[in-house]
Amino acid sequence: FTVDPHPGNIVDCRRSRNGRIGIIDFGSFQTFTPQQRAKLAALYSALYDRDTPAIVSAMTALGFRSKNTDPEFVCAFATQCFDRDIVDTSPYQLLASMEEQDKLLAIPSSYMLAARVSLLIRGLARRLGYSDFSCSALWRDEFARCLSPADI
Repeated sequence: FTVDPHPGNIVDCRRSRNGRIGIIDFGSFQTFTPQQRAKLAALYSALYDRDTPAIVSAMTALGFRSKNTDPEFVCAFATQCFDRDIVDTSPYQLLASMEEQDKLLAIPSSYMLAARVSLLIRGLARRLGYSDFSCSALWRDEFARCLSPADI
């Protein structure tokens, strides 16, 4: 997937027959193994369901570590980075505001690129007038394909 979907790499095709938005310039991209995709899919499934224990479990499986593994902290960070805006601030500012509650110790860079894509897409969605945009809702069909029927 492209990790650089900024406005300069977006083509507005909404006036075309299919009404889609196109992404160009795949100079910066990330690939995941099937196992990594399944772990990320499990996170998006948990975010979609707003299932706190599953979100904490998925974030741990991805390699995120915090000092106290506080569920509220982990869920807030996961939601803000990967799914939807819960506060009008950056993930860094969210972490700083919650530092007394818990503190991140490990952030796997490969998955933060996926978070970057989520943040960029949500910013674009806001500019296009979509105020309550959720990546887990958008990608529901995609992450369901990465999970076995027993995991859905």
